[in-house]
Amino acid sequence: MIGAAGQSFTFVDSQMALAAAALGQSGEVRETERKLFATREKRYVPAYDLAMVRLALADHAGALRLLRETVDERSAWAIYMAVDPRLQPLSHEPAFGELLKLAGLSKAASSAK
Repeated sequence: MIGAAGQSFTFVDSQMALAAAALGQSGEVRETERKLFATREKRYVPAYDLAMVRLALADHAGALRLLRETVDERSAWAIYMAVDPRLQPLSHEPAFGELLKLAGLSKAASSAK
């Protein structure tokens, strides 16, 4: 999505990718992924947004790598990892549990279940 100043709203783009995936529009998801990674070469794009796009593509390993980047860059988005329902597909992945521990969110994850 392009804003009034011509700047992309990466959060909205990532959510549109999730919606497109739910509708079976994988080409649209891939195009959004391409655009967001191209934008990332020019300016900051939150790794959390990119992780959502990878999740929309059912690329769990890619989503986990980007969520690790989210934690490493100390993004404010990291605090939502334990309770974000969009991350439910990763909840049984051991690497996701390790990420929550790394972010100091393992207790939040336990109480959210």
